[in-house]
Amino acid sequence: MSLNPIGTFIQRFDTALTGSIDGLIGAMVTYASTPIALCACLYYVIQGFKFVQGDTEVLHAFWGRLIKIGTLVWLATNLSAFNQWIRDFIFLGIPNALNVALGPAMGAAPGTVTTTAAMFDNVWSQLWVIISMVWMQMGFSVTGMLAGIVGVLTALFGGGGLLVIAMVYIGARMVFAILVCLTPIILICGIFDATKGVVERAIGKAIALIILQVAGFIVMQIVLLGNQWFMAQATNAIISAASNGAVFAEAIQILLSICAWFMAGAYGMWQIRSVAYSLGTGIMLPGPSAYALASLYRMFAGGGRNGSGPASPGSAPAGPLSIDLARPALTSSQPALASPAPPPALTYSTRS
Repeated sequence: MSLNPIGTFIQRFDTALTGSIDGLIGAMVTYASTPIALCACLYYVIQGFKFVQGDTEVLHAFWGRLIKIGTLVWLATNLSAFNQWIRDFIFLGIPNALNVALGPAMGAAPGTVTTTAAMFDNVWSQLWVIISMVWMQMGFSVTGMLAGIVGVLTALFGGGGLLVIAMVYIGARMVFAILVCLTPIILICGIFDATKGVVERAIGKAIALIILQVAGFIVMQIVLLGNQWFMAQATNAIISAASNGAVFAEAIQILLSICAWFMAGAYGMWQIRSVAYSLGTGIMLPGPSAYALASLYRMFAGGGRNGSGPASPGSAPAGPLSIDLARPALTSSQPALASPAPPPALTYSTRS
C-alpha cells in the first residue's frame, strides 16, 4: 500500500469544497433577492427623474441597460440559473475544459482535479523511490553518511517543493470558491455606474484564479516529465555506485539536481501568482524604474557621480553640476544699457 498524502488530500479537499459551497450559494441567493430588486427599482426611479429633467441619453441606453440589469437580477435571484452559469460553467467548467485541452498536447490524461492529484501522487512516489535507493547506501563510512545526508536533503527539498505547488493550487481553488459564494452580492454592484467597477474587478480576479489553476496543471506536468528523466539518470547512477565508488559523486550530483528541479518548480508556481494577477486585472508587473536604468547607464558609460567609470574615447570625465542663480556683474567690456527716451511734450490741449 503506497502512501500518497498530497494527491489524496487534494481530491478530498476539492470534494469537500465543491459540496460545501452549495449551501452557501443558496443562502446568498436567498439574501440577495430583495436587495437587488430594490436597487433595480431605485435605478429606474433615478433614470425617470433624469428623463423628466431633459436627459435624452436615458432613452438611448434604455434597452442595453434593461438587458444588463435583467440578466443581473435573473442570476442573483434564480438559484438554478446561478448554479448553471456561475458555479458549473465558471468555477468548474472553464478550468476543467482548459486542462482537458492541454492534457493531450502535453502527453497527459484529460486534465481535471483528479488528474492533477494523480500527478502529485506520481511525482511523490517517484521521489520516495529515489530516496529509498539512496538510503540503502547508508553506512558508517564517509560515502554512507554522505548518502544519508543527501537523501534527507532530497526528501526535504523535493517534498517541500511539491507542498508549495500544492498549497498555491489549493489556495487558488479556495479563493475562487469564496468569490463564487459572494457573487450574488457582487452582482448588485453592477446595477449602478458608480459601483460597476466592483463587478469588473471580480471578473478580473476570476480570470486570474482560473489561470492560476491551469498553471498548476502545467507546472505539475513539467515537474513530472523532468522528474522522470532525473529518476532514470539517478537510478542508473545509484545502481552503479553500489559496485563502483567512482560513480558515487555523479549520483550525488544528480540527486542535488533533483532538489534544484523541485525548488525551481515551486518558485515558478509561486511567481505565477503575480503573472496571473497582472493578466486578469490588466496591471503591469513592477519592473526597474527609470532612475535605476539611468543609474546603470551612467555606471557603465562612465558618467558616474565621481567619474570613476570608464570614460568614452576623446571625452573628459563629467564634473559636478553647479547652478548659480545670482545675476552676473557688468564688466568694463560690456556696454551699459541706455536709459529710455522721455515722452514727447504736448504742444496742444485735448480739452474742448
